[in-house]
Amino acid sequence: MKHQFKSITKEELQEMIETGEDFYLVNVLNEKNFAEAHIPGSLNIPLHSNDFEKVFKRLIPHIDAKIVVYCWSFECQTGPNAAKKLVELGYTNICDYSGGVMDWKEADLPLNEHHLEHVHTHIHMH
Repeated sequence: MKHQFKSITKEELQEMIETGEDFYLVNVLNEKNFAEAHIPGSLNIPLHSNDFEKVFKRLIPHIDAKIVVYCWSFECQTGPNAAKKLVELGYTNICDYSGGVMDWKEADLPLNEHHLEHVHTHIHMH
């Protein structure tokens, strides 16, 4: 019996965040990429680390937890590969936000960004 993972759009992810849905948002890129930019509230569990599996099981022990993984962009295969791997590990409720950081940024949605070359920061007052 083969579990699948589901691809979701930024609108779906945005709605999950806004409605306070109970899920884990996981950036599966390496620490450097994560530091550069990630969606607020994300965990960072790099797919290419040696202990991806172990760390994942420690941080998210419930195999039926809703988990959304994402990477850099539509072209980036790290997210889908992580989703496949998690399905193989027995997780049953995996989504891949395939647009990733770039899609989120282009829509002007909140992003935690860290530009080493930009010393000044813009503070937006609401």
